[in-house]
Amino acid sequence: TTNPIGYSDDEGDTWHVTRTGGAANGEPDTLGDMGTIFVGPPPAGTRTSGYPNVVYTCDFSPRASAPTSDVQCWRSLDGGQSFRRPDRANATLPRATAPGCAADGFIFPNRGLVAPNGTIYLPVSRCGQWVVGVSTDAGVTFTWSPVTGAVNVSDPAVLAEQRQNTPGCAGSVADAGCPEVFQVYGQQRLAMDSAGTLYFIWNYHRLMMSSSSDGGRSWSAPTPMSLPGMQAVWSSIAARGPGEIGLSYLGRSEGSTD
Repeated sequence: TTNPIGYSDDEGDTWHVTRTGGAANGEPDTLGDMGTIFVGPPPAGTRTSGYPNVVYTCDFSPRASAPTSDVQCWRSLDGGQSFRRPDRANATLPRATAPGCAADGFIFPNRGLVAPNGTIYLPVSRCGQWVVGVSTDAGVTFTWSPVTGAVNVSDPAVLAEQRQNTPGCAGSVADAGCPEVFQVYGQQRLAMDSAGTLYFIWNYHRLMMSSSSDGGRSWSAPTPMSLPGMQAVWSSIAARGPGEIGLSYLGRSEGSTD
């Protein structure tokens, strides 16, 4: 199997569909989930054709030894007509087989962003710890730094209580019907303001945020952003002027069975 990606340049009247991975792209068949797309200008030394920006897509690929997973990324230099892995080996992307990951290590990306100079910033949940990767060569190589205190795990005691008392939780696939598991999901966790400051949000009972003023190399201590006693899920962040950010999330009172 391969993953289809479509684009339209006539307001949705017609669509061009291409695929990542697969024999047509000179790769083995691939299976991906929770895919994201982000675009931005190319860095120095990278040329595009017929479209000014580079189109990036990343997802996670379940491994044969599921429930582990790995991250896989592709880029398009021609406006989405074709996608190739920037580095076929993907040697600098996190792997579930890396030291420190449990036997059931789970790794998946959130949507990245591209700075005006073409630098990529890509958030990845690496075996329960959020890290942000930085690439200055259009995704060929990344360097990774952990976000201070940014965990991506479920509380076993809370999850056990929800399985007993929350409708739709018990028996759901991978506990996807449980609010405690909803915390791992987010629409847009990373943003950059016009001054270049990065902001990262995550959910661990409350909505938390950390910022970086040095290009993602180091991160501030976590700051709670949601109301006390309010479990936050499906969170997103946007930024514009220096220090100006907007947040959204779905809130649920702790202990609620709704």
